[in-house]
Amino acid sequence: MATILANIWACIDCTHAHANGEYNPDRPDSEPTPLNLIERGETVTLGLLSEEHADTCTPEDRAEGCDCDHDTFSTTACGACGSTLHGERYAMTIWQEESPNRQANSIPSQSIAVYI
Repeated sequence: MATILANIWACIDCTHAHANGEYNPDRPDSEPTPLNLIERGETVTLGLLSEEHADTCTPEDRAEGCDCDHDTFSTTACGACGSTLHGERYAMTIWQEESPNRQANSIPSQSIAVYI
């Protein structure tokens, strides 16, 4: 089983680092390393759970690519690396495997992606 730890909003570099294993090579050296706030043992998936979408977002909207998990411009720090550069943010869900004895807020572990 796995437990949801948090929903965070990540910058484009962290999103690319998670999805593709690479990010903007021109990222300023003064900026934090992408995904550096993700703890060892945590699992990351892109997007939001169904219940985290807007009330007006239907399953059909989600299937077609709704924008509930995308903020086109944000001035808040990236939740995955801490960068304060303004810009787009993408939703990420942070999970953690838990002992089989604990069931609260749990989902089957086979329904999550593995973060490497």
